[in-house]
This record gives sequence, structure tokens and C-alpha cells, in this order.
Amino acid sequence: MNMTRKRRVALLTALAILLFAGSVWAICTSHSKDSDHDGIPNCIEKKLGTNPHSADTDHDGLSDGLELMLGTDPHDADTDGDGESDGVEEAHGRDPMDGDDDADEEVSVKIKSPVAAVDPAAGTVTLLGSRLTVDASGADLEGIADLAELQTRVAAGGTVMAKVKIDPASLAGTGTLVATKVEVEGSDDEDDVRCCLPGDGTHDDCDRKAAGDCAAAGGLNMGPGSCEPNPCP
Repeated sequence: MNMTRKRRVALLTALAILLFAGSVWAICTSHSKDSDHDGIPNCIEKKLGTNPHSADTDHDGLSDGLELMLGTDPHDADTDGDGESDGVEEAHGRDPMDGDDDADEEVSVKIKSPVAAVDPAAGTVTLLGSRLTVDASGADLEGIADLAELQTRVAAGGTVMAKVKIDPASLAGTGTLVATKVEVEGSDDEDDVRCCLPGDGTHDDCDRKAAGDCAAAGGLNMGPGSCEPNPCP
């Protein structure tokens, strides 16, 4: 991973501070005690205001010694104030000193829940009481590929698994979802209509299209809804 300019500046600044504090380091000999094994002797931690008995003073997942090297604040779990801890940002390749670094990124959330309702026309499913597990792997977002299969699961009282997008600043871990709608992958646009297309002298071929496209194809507009069962005359 290439070191960013901001990271290089922070590292040089940290080294300059350590050199400036040479008199303090001189007192701390190579035999000085490091109670928490974070790479910083106890006497230096006292000068810095960090906890000599805790390797991670601010509990952000980064040791105090590593934070000095990175240039992040060992007293503040979220140096850039973007809602994500320094440890989480560092683990996922984001800059813990840049609050805008992950502004446009998304993570996926796995959902496994009983289905509350299905809207075939809009291609959505509503889930209630779901358990959420945040997965910041950056994997491609996926939904339910076949709405008919989803309806079968609903009728059988089964469960559905899907992924939805959340803001990366949201809390990690697990929680209970009150309600959400998930768009079914591959479903038609909710503004499409049932279009009965001409074929073999009849209009018995149903397809969902935009109203204008249906008219241009010489089809019969049967309004919103699903093509199952076939509404065509």
C-alpha cells in the first residue's frame, strides 16, 4: 500500500516530536519498563498522557506505539471525527486522518429474516425483525435473483437472505432491524406496466415495459402489476 502524502507528513512530524523529546528518551534507557508492551516505555507514556498499563489507551484497535507511527491521536479513537474508529479505517485501507476518505463508500449487510411482505410490481420485499451483521469486505451487493422463488419462500413461511447498502459510518456489529425494503435483483422498474405484445395474431405475450415502449411496440397496456398470472387476452 502506497503511503499517502498526508501519512508521510504525519510520520515525519511524529519522528520530529520524538527527536525533540530526546532528553526525555535519554532518561528512559533501553532497560526502561514497558508495562503494556506497546513499544513505548512507561516514562514516555507519562509524558504523552497515554496509559502505561494499556497498550491501546483510546480502545480503537491500534496500539499507542502504532498510533505514534501512523500520526493518529492515541487519546482519540476517531482522529478524523468521521464516525469510524481509527482501527476500523486502518484495517480496511481507509485514511484515519481524513474524514472524507470513505464518504462515498458503502459496505454490505447480510440479512436473514422471515419475509413480511412482497411487492411483485415494484420488485421489493419488506423484512421485519432482521438480525443485521455488518460485513465491510466491500463484496458486490446481491439480492434475490428470482422473485417467483422469493414468493414461494414466503408462501412456505421460510426466510430470505439478501444484502443492502448502509453508510460506513453506521455502527458495526449486530442489531435488530425494525423494517426495510430490499429491491429484488433483476426485477423490473416499479414504473413499468404489464404490456401484452402482439404475436400470432393475438396479444398473449406479457412483458413489463415502460408505458411509452409498450405503445411503440403495438402492445396493450394492462397497467401496473405482475405478468403472473398472464393478464393478456
